Amino acid sequence: MRGWGSFRVVVSVFAATMLVVPIAHGQSTLADQMSTIERLQKPGWWPTKTTDNRDGYVGTAVCAKCHSAIAKTQVETSMARTAMRASDSEILKESKDKKFELRPYLYAISGDMRSFTVEHEGKSARQSIDWAMGSGRISQVFLGEEGGSYHESRFSYFPTVKGFDYTSGQPREPSQNVVAATGRKIPDHELRGCFRCHTTSVTDNDYSKVVPGVACESCHGPGLTHTLAMQSGQQDAAGTILNPGSLTPAAAVDFCGACHRTSVDVELQGEEGIGTVRFPAFRLQTSRCWGAGDKRITCMGCHDPHVEVTHDISYYDKKCLGCHVAQGLQPTGEKPGKACPVATEKCSTCHMPKYEIADFHARFTDHQIRVVKAGSSSEPK
Repeated sequence: MRGWGSFRVVVSVFAATMLVVPIAHGQSTLADQMSTIERLQKPGWWPTKTTDNRDGYVGTAVCAKCHSAIAKTQVETSMARTAMRASDSEILKESKDKKFELRPYLYAISGDMRSFTVEHEGKSARQSIDWAMGSGRISQVFLGEEGGSYHESRFSYFPTVKGFDYTSGQPREPSQNVVAATGRKIPDHELRGCFRCHTTSVTDNDYSKVVPGVACESCHGPGLTHTLAMQSGQQDAAGTILNPGSLTPAAAVDFCGACHRTSVDVELQGEEGIGTVRFPAFRLQTSRCWGAGDKRITCMGCHDPHVEVTHDISYYDKKCLGCHVAQGLQPTGEKPGKACPVATEKCSTCHMPKYEIADFHARFTDHQIRVVKAGSSSEPK
């Protein structure tokens, strides 16, 4: 969350100087990639856009009347659960009334899960909890609003350690006092990024009535116009809402990159090294096979956003073999990728290795598709 906020500051400064390149209608090239700020300035819907009011949103239940199958599976995904009210967090429910230590401070979640306290040397401080951000699959951090400002808890939950540890980006050294040990105030520009990526139906600076998690209208846009057009039998009703599947490859990856960082976003932020592995859209756009306009080399080419991401590496072999020929065969126009001389299965273990990012207590798959030699200790650049 902290990194996204700093990104918005940098982009705000440099966006005016960026070259705005129109989306290609044929093959995509590297020149078609844009920053998220540039995409948001264009007409039509784009993830993280906001509206003046919520009148145009209809909700998932209305979408499900025509799209029941995908609506049913989408609500079970981690994206759909990437934000929730504090009262809905199973992690908080299991942790209420329990104390845990981040030296030298002692923390405790309240019984109603609406706040936590910090204690040290006879002094204490309290901070409210209104939101749990993150599904908990990798982590979950807690936000509270008081006096018109939001604060991020100094601790987050990490399933790999089966408990709480320091929130990524927050200081590990002892704070000067118990108030500082509760966490940090989130700058407004960063807070907007948090809610735009983690919730649905966000209006400018109003987070009181947002829909928790990524729902249908996060990606497809407000659905009222489309719903009315469908109900009236309007001939071009399908064109009244965004279908991300119709985007060019460059736009499709930038689309997911609105929250998962495009290559231009990361370059503007100036981030590099192993930490960028957690930005899959950026890493994919740095792959050797990227940029030829092949729709198979996109986020949605391998992942269906309406179902939970599978972690069975064998599942992705058929995706790799959709572009690469089998051993003993020569590349073709349909399958331009050479055969792997080493193995015939579990392709991603070699070509998309996992890397540990210590602050997150998690291993992230590197989406920069490339040849990584066995035993190589080199980290991503």
